[in-house]
Amino acid sequence: MSGLPGIHIECKRCERLNVSEAMKQATRDAERFHDGAPAVFHRRSREPWLVTMRLDDWLDIFQKI
Repeated sequence: MSGLPGIHIECKRCERLNVSEAMKQATRDAERFHDGAPAVFHRRSREPWLVTMRLDDWLDIFQKI
């Protein structure tokens, strides 16, 4: 996935995701690349995609709409 300005996407497709560790990775990479708020896009097989973000980042984006 790509193309969301201001969002650093960490994409995971697995049956058992450690959301906390995935978010830590997304945060580290977002800080390293300076490309936006960290977000983890994830899903299990045959289930819809979900997005995990820090609430402060989500509120900041939502308030700009």
